[in-house]
Amino acid sequence: CRDYFKWGFVRDPYDRAFSCYIHSNNWDHEAFSQLRSSSWGEFMEKLSEKERRGSVPHTRPQVDLLCIDGSVAVDFVGRFDRIQEDFNEVCVRLGQKEIPLPHLRNLRHGRITPPGHEKKIRELYAVDYETFSF
Repeated sequence: CRDYFKWGFVRDPYDRAFSCYIHSNNWDHEAFSQLRSSSWGEFMEKLSEKERRGSVPHTRPQVDLLCIDGSVAVDFVGRFDRIQEDFNEVCVRLGQKEIPLPHLRNLRHGRITPPGHEKKIRELYAVDYETFSF
């Protein structure tokens, strides 16, 4: 059996959902079309439908991407909110020099969540919040 260093990155579920909301309305991509919404509230209603949430990779729980049988299946999980620092760690573990990542967008939206929506996201993505300690 070959020994590989496996790694992945996760993002705060709220930030990830809000990003998906923005992309669903701005990208002409089939995967996002079923989530296109006129408001954050409408998007949250669509996101609450498990079938719809599971069919769009960007809205599936991140444990679906990094876990097997309920256990994290990678050697290192970095976080988007500290992406440069954690990517530096990946470089070190791979024996490479640190590489500065380009910063393409700076979307600082803050929490615009109406009452109940942040709680709903915490419920929908409870497994991500727990597994990755958000």
